[in-house]
Amino acid sequence: MNNDSLLLLRMINEGRTLNEISSALGLSNKQLFVKFSMLRNSGYLFDRYYNYDGNISYSISNPFENKVNHIRIETEDNLQTIRALLTSDSHLGNINDNIRCLDGMMEYCIKEGIHIIFNSGDFFEGIYKNNKNSRHKTAQEQLSYGLKVYPYDKNILTITVLGNHDATIWSESGIDVKDVLEERRHDIIPIGYGDGVACIGPYRFSLQHPLLASNSPKINHDMINLRGHSHKFKIVTSTNSLLIYVPTISKVSTLSNPNPIPSMIDMTLKIKDGKIYDEYFQQLLFINDKPNRIGEFQYYVPIKGISMGNL
Repeated sequence: MNNDSLLLLRMINEGRTLNEISSALGLSNKQLFVKFSMLRNSGYLFDRYYNYDGNISYSISNPFENKVNHIRIETEDNLQTIRALLTSDSHLGNINDNIRCLDGMMEYCIKEGIHIIFNSGDFFEGIYKNNKNSRHKTAQEQLSYGLKVYPYDKNILTITVLGNHDATIWSESGIDVKDVLEERRHDIIPIGYGDGVACIGPYRFSLQHPLLASNSPKINHDMINLRGHSHKFKIVTSTNSLLIYVPTISKVSTLSNPNPIPSMIDMTLKIKDGKIYDEYFQQLLFINDKPNRIGEFQYYVPIKGISMGNL
């Protein structure tokens, strides 16, 4: 093991963040991802810890612990506002994916000081037989393309569930997209196929994308439910819960939405006395590849903060 690897392991044990390690070693975060991959191939496993400001830190993983489909993003105790961008169905590798809109999404987050992006699935186009809309013939080509073109910022995390299109890469090619993302893009955080839970402090978000057409939407109470697949924006309210159908950021059509306009949702949640008391959802349509505000939707549905003890 060379000196750089030993120094990297020492800084991990000291609790240094990814950006601190990057500065100390004079390496970009992407170069560090390669070093983490090399250590992983040598038998080292890592757990990652995420912060609301986009920072990542690591620890040596216990291989005997059971891994579940949830992540937690640490916050300050006096958190008063949660802001995140909601997107879905990027379908990277489809001829109608839209890289310019993804770049615009990242530029918007940087400008607005948003560090968290929630993606509700179908991150990749997937591998379907006789798919005339795929840019690539193999899963390896599609994954390499998607990892290259998806925009990067060292202070922005993308949390994604994996949908039915992502699942075909595993079923048709034997490649687990979750493993690929975890190894090669630490800023893109997969939380499972079909559904998973992401926590910002004690506040829980259920990310969903059906793996079968017959899957009906789940309503998890005391959570904000973010569902992909429909390619359309819609909000369904009920007592102590919200179900948000997150629109596509691509131009990939569906039977229910044959001519989608790429869009995304700017979500702001106001917190008081341990409850979310105001929810704002601003839809932004991409017109000439630039996000344009078209309206704001405000709700007053109190969502109780949930203890992390049962996760």
